[in-house]
Amino acid sequence: MTSQDSFGGAWTREKLECLQDYLRAYMKILEKHSYFRTIYVDAFAGTGVIPLKTQKEQGVLEELEIEVEAFLKGSATIALEIAPTFNEFRFIEKNVEKAQELETLRRKFPYKAETIHIIAQDANTYLPQWIESVNWRKTRAVVFLDPYGMQIEWQLLETIAKTKGVDLWLLVPIGMGVNRMMTKEGLPPQAWQDRLTRFLGTDEWKERFYKPAPVEARGLFDEDAQSVKVANYAALEQYFVERLQPLFGKECVAPKPLTQYNSHNSPMFLLCFASANPTGVKIAHHLLTRKKKGSK
Repeated sequence: MTSQDSFGGAWTREKLECLQDYLRAYMKILEKHSYFRTIYVDAFAGTGVIPLKTQKEQGVLEELEIEVEAFLKGSATIALEIAPTFNEFRFIEKNVEKAQELETLRRKFPYKAETIHIIAQDANTYLPQWIESVNWRKTRAVVFLDPYGMQIEWQLLETIAKTKGVDLWLLVPIGMGVNRMMTKEGLPPQAWQDRLTRFLGTDEWKERFYKPAPVEARGLFDEDAQSVKVANYAALEQYFVERLQPLFGKECVAPKPLTQYNSHNSPMFLLCFASANPTGVKIAHHLLTRKKKGSK
């Protein structure tokens, strides 16, 4: 039984296989450049707050939580099993109880115990501090970010891009996060607008995905009905790729993220990739498009 067979459902195993294949290729390349110190970072951002209206949505969320947690546990194990091995592993989990659960990795991989670091902090706070402390002329890292609930702020992605030494895997909550917060009639509540702006790094999404409502659809005194949502999943996917390109460079962002669907065949996440190294992008693009053909 492979590591990915031990965790979660079909899409979880599929994405773990994608990550595993990438890490194998990555370390095979870095093995030839032994002067670099290699680090694997998993940033578990926690569940956050996702707006729900119906019992069905609650059921979908519970399914996603199980799958995402399974994916993250699986990714940690896979990273530790990769050979040649990374020099260092950092697992960031704000939830103290879940962070303590990760301590089992040291017992499971005793010969790597000294290289495993468990950090019970917020990724938005910890990662910039850690990045600042690293000599990126001598270091290369793979960072996996799970902004489930959209807690990750765009400023963190800017900080990561500036290192020129990080290959970034990013799990974007396109369904229960971005799309769900963009209400159909009228702009979202202010708190949701603020969350979207922090996550996307700009408020231009309002002009991109909202247009004036037809006159006949506007209520006489209803300010919220003055605009309607025109976003769909394909447009949201393209927009997020466009947002990443100025940070890493157009050729350094995988152009086709992998869409992850739930058991109801609804898009839930985008698995995105960006790197300062075009070679890494070519490998990731091949893996993502290979999986994309077999998705759903």
